[in-house]
Amino acid sequence: HSMPSPDDPLSDLKLDATDVLLLVSLLAICLVVNNIIQKQSWPIPEAISTILVGIAMGGIAAAFPEVNRNTFQKLEDLSAKQFMLVFIAPIIFAEGYGMKSQQFFDNITRILLHAFLGTAISTLVVAISLHWLPTPPVQLSMAECLAFGAMISSTDPVTTLAI
Repeated sequence: HSMPSPDDPLSDLKLDATDVLLLVSLLAICLVVNNIIQKQSWPIPEAISTILVGIAMGGIAAAFPEVNRNTFQKLEDLSAKQFMLVFIAPIIFAEGYGMKSQQFFDNITRILLHAFLGTAISTLVVAISLHWLPTPPVQLSMAECLAFGAMISSTDPVTTLAI
């Protein structure tokens, strides 16, 4: 790679064309596999098949020493921020829009039970575990432990809708 000039608007690009091709190829493979599973009416959730595709592609990549490990590191570094900015809102919207209202209201008790009871149980487990650590890095009061437990235990709306 040559050094870009300071006036070059593309100098801040973090991914090369091959990195983008790799990412788009992985997405295409996931779409094809998920489409085949849906057409065959196999009872495998899309999330599970997507994870399995990722594991398989990672295994294939690890088997070849020619694969540049920096590509995966760059994608990993950028993926969390890009996911939050680009993908999370459309995923939540699609799940809510695709949900049939009759189906939603038929299952409202289960959805609310999972949302509230699951969050409460998780909050308590995290708080009690954190409060009673044998050698805590910082001594926290039970109220602080409960606040921390509540922050990390909130239920994901997509998960609740999927249930």
